[in-house]
Amino acid sequence: MRMKKPVTDRVVEICHDPHEAIYFAKDTKSGLSVLRHQDSARLRAMCDRIGWQVIEGGTERAKD
Repeated sequence: MRMKKPVTDRVVEICHDPHEAIYFAKDTKSGLSVLRHQDSARLRAMCDRIGWQVIEGGTERAKD
């Protein structure tokens, strides 16, 4: 039996924080950082697996 992808309406933007050398997924509605990882490809794969829609972002500092 094949697992279905979870259906969510979360859209995230992958951004890079050069000061901490990490990538983070920022929720486009709230602006909050919801997931972080050192490898952008791994972060994108994690977001895809969760079912989040990913858009390409830029370099900025995470506001925690």
